[in-house]
Amino acid sequence: MRRDKANIRSNLQQQHNINFDDDFFTLRFPQLNALHEAAKACGYRKPQHANGSLACHFFAYLNKK
Repeated sequence: MRRDKANIRSNLQQQHNINFDDDFFTLRFPQLNALHEAAKACGYRKPQHANGSLACHFFAYLNKK
């Protein structure tokens, strides 16, 4: 999977009903798993010394304009 943010966002919104306007911490467990798997599939790596999960950082990455 390539790192095309718009394509990844639209796929996650359609397939897993993830609303990127909401807060990350309101997502349910299956949605978090989908974010984590999408991050791994496209090769995303969170910052080395960052606190938080891979899914949390990937969610923030997809929300950046």
